Order: sequence, then structure tokens, then C-alpha cells
Amino acid sequence: MVSSGLFVNLCIFSFFVSIMITIRIFLLQRLAHKYKWMSGIYASIVSAILMVYSVTYQQITYDLRFLPLILTVLYFGYRAGAVAGITMAVCSIYLESHWLLTILILIFTFLFSLPLIRYKKQFSLLKQSLLCFFLHFIVHVLLTNYFWNTPIQSPFYSEIEYLVFGILGLGVAVATIEFYRKFYAVAEEAAYAGSDSCKDEEDSFFCQNNEKRTRIYERTVGVFY
Repeated sequence: MVSSGLFVNLCIFSFFVSIMITIRIFLLQRLAHKYKWMSGIYASIVSAILMVYSVTYQQITYDLRFLPLILTVLYFGYRAGAVAGITMAVCSIYLESHWLLTILILIFTFLFSLPLIRYKKQFSLLKQSLLCFFLHFIVHVLLTNYFWNTPIQSPFYSEIEYLVFGILGLGVAVATIEFYRKFYAVAEEAAYAGSDSCKDEEDSFFCQNNEKRTRIYERTVGVFY
């Protein structure tokens, strides 16, 4: 039951990651300065859709709503992550009865991931995303089972399923985004290499080298004559 619901969440999440990249390619090239804020709102919309398709097992709700927030924090910074988190909290209030638990998990996940700023350059984006999700997973388990008034604790195998699907979701998302970024960088470099501006710079560099050679030759001739 939990596996089927999380699998649906994983498919939806992967689909919206692809949609985000498509929007970035075709629509947001001229809005790069606003893209961070728009990405936060987009992440909250995806989280709300994942909430709608969540699965409840023994009074515990499972979905991958926190994955868009983690990716937003890693790729667009904590300001965009704050926008995504606030909007996500508002969506949770309107969509869920136990919205307070979601907001608490959201707050503690956000706070515990703040120290990653200091060590951000020491880890790859995949490792950062997995570390953020592990922190969120610990917060989720502790709050759901020990600090929240739930009559039934979440089964161990259900939590493991949640962990596995979360790791899969982040792995697919980061791999897709990084592939796009590297492909886009190579395409931009190839386009620039064949452009007139690049040729002009090469001609300018060639002329500068010729001028340097001429000045050296003139100084050399002056010494001997």
C-alpha cells in the first residue's frame, strides 16, 4: 500500500522535474533574475500536488512532498527555499488536517540543514541532497513517533520504504538536472566557439601577439644599431 503510493509520488515528482527543465529552456531565459523566486513557488506547487496523492497507512501519511524543497534549497539558495517552505506550509494548512505536524517537520528540516552552508563546497550536489534528506528523515521519524500525539507508531518497513523512495527521487532529479546543466554548458561553449564574437576575439588576440612581436623586434634592432 505504501509502496504503491510512494511510487505514484515518485513518478509525479520526476515528471515535474522534467517540466521545470523544459520551462527553464524555453520560457525563462529572459527572466533569470526572477527564476529563483519563481522556482520556490513552483516547488511549493509540486509539493501540494504530492500531498494530494499521498497515502495514509495506520494514521500516518506518506509522500515525497519535501523533495522539491530540498532541491530548491540546494540549487537556488535558502531565500528561494524559504519562499517554497512558507508557500508549502500554507498549502498544507488548506489541504491537511494534521498540518501542524507538517510545519514542524518543515521548520526543523530547514534549521538542521543550515549548517550545510559552511561545508557546501566540500560535497557534491548529490551528497548534499542525500544528507539533507537523511536529516529530514530523522526529523520525520522522531516527530511522528515520539513527539506527536499519534496513537499508533509508524511501522519500521514503511519508514524504510519512505527512505528508499526519497533517495531514488533525489537521485533521479539531481542526475537529470546535472545532465541538463552540463549539456547546456557544452552547447553554449560550442555556439560561442562558432560565433563571430569569438572570431573577433581570436583576431584581436592574434593582432596583439603581432604587435608584441613587432615591439620586441624594434627594440632588438635598436640595440644592434
